[in-house]
Amino acid sequence: MRDAALVTDHRWGLAALSRRVVTADVALARWVDATWARPAVLCVALALALLAGAAVRLYPFVDDVTPERALNDDWLVYKERALSILRDGLAMRIEAGPHSPPRGFLYSYFIAGVFALFGENSAYVYLVQAAMLGVGVGLMYLAFRPWLPPGAGALYLAVLTASSTVDVFWKYTVRLLSENLALFWLAPFFFASLRVLTGPPVRWSAAAGACLGLAALARPHLAILAPAMVAWVALATRPRRWRAALALLVPFGLLLSLMAVRDYVVTGRLDMGSITSTRGWTPPHAELGASPTLRDLLGAAGAALGALAVRVLYCLGFLFVLGAKYPLMPHWILMWAGAGAFVGERVRRRQLEAWQALPLLQIVLSLLPPILLSSVENYGVRMILPVVPAAWLLAVLWAAERPLRAGGRVLAAPMRGSVGRAAMGRRGG
Repeated sequence: MRDAALVTDHRWGLAALSRRVVTADVALARWVDATWARPAVLCVALALALLAGAAVRLYPFVDDVTPERALNDDWLVYKERALSILRDGLAMRIEAGPHSPPRGFLYSYFIAGVFALFGENSAYVYLVQAAMLGVGVGLMYLAFRPWLPPGAGALYLAVLTASSTVDVFWKYTVRLLSENLALFWLAPFFFASLRVLTGPPVRWSAAAGACLGLAALARPHLAILAPAMVAWVALATRPRRWRAALALLVPFGLLLSLMAVRDYVVTGRLDMGSITSTRGWTPPHAELGASPTLRDLLGAAGAALGALAVRVLYCLGFLFVLGAKYPLMPHWILMWAGAGAFVGERVRRRQLEAWQALPLLQIVLSLLPPILLSSVENYGVRMILPVVPAAWLLAVLWAAERPLRAGGRVLAAPMRGSVGRAAMGRRGG
């Protein structure tokens, strides 16, 4: 009896916690909506919190990217390119030919900008990246908050802040790696894309296309999102659908072409190789002889599928499949379980709405290149980081739809519907 009472108390405690989360979310939403400046205040507060943490961690701000400390690492290449931009001009003439790996084209200019403003010290870049991470977390919350059921917004903000701190802040914010810039630009990309559904579609589509172009200049594999986004905009918006789709594609294409423009200035010829190059691709494969037998073909297919399975498991958080030195990521396993359950339920019910399809689209298309073509053991977790905010969103949505039960009674009912759809109804769709 005593154990049963403890279990009941525990469940009632969870119900009380669920109600507190909803109350906190409603209070946070009211605070954010109180004035036009409150969303900016939220982003600045998150940025200052992470900036303060980075300052304490990095003091006395020693530059750790030197030939002695970072030989053959990507961060040294990025720093050398940034210094070339400052000293030799915007053409980045330290590279005599087309832009080559590491392919964070825009990231070199970002570092050069920080160096020009604050001094040629990599620690200053880390501080800026910490602040950008906070702004990105705030923008992701603000992008999806109008669409989330009560309670889910505060939960998403808390989970995303914790995950960004653990997965990005502690390891990658203090490195000169272009994922820091790509993560930042994905946040306004989602913000603008969702506003396509409720605001002027052409204007917001252009903003989304510009943000996606900037993100792709930081991590080129994100460019695969562009064709899918054109289709998403065309299907999700009824008035002016093709004008909105074109408005997304034009700024994206213009920004992505900056790599080709730079290569033309340096080499004197128009070459799209920096955009279309397959250098560094490592698709799963198996060696076959000159006259392979059916057994050889089946063995090669099995080996390739096994290699793909290893990469998929790695992306899900089972990092140790590549070796004992790699850890298990239990919070990622939880994240993917929730996201997968949400998508499975929505597909089964045929109720996947446009705003829910957007993060799913980004997850699938952003993970395909690393799984099919990249050397996961080389790039590691940082290739997966761009999809983590979207995956946590789907997991939170699944959790928000779960009723909390005890003894056959529903203690906390799931919240159906969303604030976003109500807002759209008030605007007349």
